[in-house]
Amino acid sequence: MGYQDGVKKIPAAAISTRDAEKLSALLRGGEPLRVRLILSCRTLPDAPSANVAGEITGTEKPGEVIVVGGHLDAWDKGSGAHDDGAGCVQAIEALDLIRTLGRTLGLKPVRTIRAVMFMNEENGLRGGRGYVADPLRRSEKHVAMIESDAGGFAPRGFFVDADSAVRTQVFRWKTVMEKVNAGRLLAGRSGVDISPMVATGVPGFGLDPENHRYFDYHHSDKDTPDKVNPRELEMGAIAEALLAYIIAQEGLPSEPATRSR
Repeated sequence: MGYQDGVKKIPAAAISTRDAEKLSALLRGGEPLRVRLILSCRTLPDAPSANVAGEITGTEKPGEVIVVGGHLDAWDKGSGAHDDGAGCVQAIEALDLIRTLGRTLGLKPVRTIRAVMFMNEENGLRGGRGYVADPLRRSEKHVAMIESDAGGFAPRGFFVDADSAVRTQVFRWKTVMEKVNAGRLLAGRSGVDISPMVATGVPGFGLDPENHRYFDYHHSDKDTPDKVNPRELEMGAIAEALLAYIIAQEGLPSEPATRSR
């Protein structure tokens, strides 16, 4: 909730899709209903926190950075396995896959690939904003921001939040991305945590998984690790690793063209 100054504050609440459907069914039954709602939420004073990051330094252009990320925080319902433990695990695994291939096949990214676990996406976006404001960012050029925040389900592609020149280049990679079942490349919004950096003109990419089960678990007590399929989670990490590595090797157009949402 957010309130404008001078406007009376009133209680507000949201219920899950499942509970809303159950309530609707009971109302259709015609019996009198009474709902008791207890709100215990409150805003506490700010406290220090931090993003968590690790990277593979680029061999030729270490100052040019591709970020792969998710967010550490979750609502107090459940444990946040899909939202967004999955995204954090995939970011870490994407870098580990690239590092392993570097050891076994000699593949080394030209540009730096960084995994970032952002803090405070759910109720303030301070991690994403803090990342942009960090003085260390002034000496870096961010080439792309990639985020997974739509659940650890089977990947189907990526939303591309960038100008037409970038989209044209990325759409040429469709055949390659199809090899990991992630060839659905569409213009669209990329991710909340990376949005402050994307707003500065950096291309954004949002992993687009199958989402028909997402709201069975989203922000609920059901969002627990046993609901995450390990193979589907792994495939998402592979898709992110592949996209990040291609961008690291080829780069992206830096001249602005037309941008659409």
